[in-house]
Amino acid sequence: MNRSKFTQEMFNDVPELKKIYKILMKEMPYKFPKKYITWEHLAKLISFYLGLTTAKVIEEELANNNIGRAQAVHKYSLWAIQKAPIYCISNEVLEAMLNTQIKSEIIQNIHISLPTVMLLFPKNTIKHKNGFIDNAVIHAHDKNKPELSQGLGWDFKVPKVPHYQDEAFDINVTCTSIDTERNMLYTGYPVGQNVSADNKPEGIFYDLKQILLMFYVILQSNPEMVGSSKEIVKQKGFGTDHNIYPRILKVPPKKYCSNNNNDTRGSVRTHWRRAHYRIIQNNGNPKLVYVNSCIVNG
Repeated sequence: MNRSKFTQEMFNDVPELKKIYKILMKEMPYKFPKKYITWEHLAKLISFYLGLTTAKVIEEELANNNIGRAQAVHKYSLWAIQKAPIYCISNEVLEAMLNTQIKSEIIQNIHISLPTVMLLFPKNTIKHKNGFIDNAVIHAHDKNKPELSQGLGWDFKVPKVPHYQDEAFDINVTCTSIDTERNMLYTGYPVGQNVSADNKPEGIFYDLKQILLMFYVILQSNPEMVGSSKEIVKQKGFGTDHNIYPRILKVPPKKYCSNNNNDTRGSVRTHWRRAHYRIIQNNGNPKLVYVNSCIVNG
């Protein structure tokens, strides 16, 4: 049973979910662009997980090694309780995210500006098994700030869920998603010093890690890419607009590309260079600079 049918059946069988849904629709009246999941559908999915949010349920799921389900209950509920932001990712930015090289020095210098955030992807874009991934919750587990991984609101208490790498690293950024066929995905990446980039760039879990890392890099180094989706959501009438519109990541502007014969950082032969971020010193402070993909020495 796919995600849409499942959530609808659960709503028909569990009246409590309708109460949670009404709270979400009242407290967070979102309006999404048409090519993304609807807020109504997403709110029903979140209502289902909020209804399961108890320490006992999460502990039972972890004890049964249902890591994905435990993380889904925790992350989607945490996002709602914290009223964390939503970012729509355009096709162009998504393509850039998946085709940009992330080096170890970048991971070691990423600034986590948002502990919890929901990302929306264009429908029918990220393929996974028989379905598609159209949303994901990004969360940063900070060993020194456990309060950021728990919450209280609307008579719900979201407990902290332990991360398997908590003892090894101070911060672990995770990505949790339920695709359109109800497959649960959970992956993550430690950030900070002594962290190395993933050397096996293949598979959906690598793609999700790439997306979550690139999201924070873009916020840190390219704030001009962030805009409001209100301008692309058409509204009818002239009444007061009480809707909330998610932020959107726009196409990154072209910046630097070294493609001359004096380039001494790589081979002198003609070759294709993947887009990447480079750290430069700006008055003694490290700064991330985006370098577009290009033909070098062509």
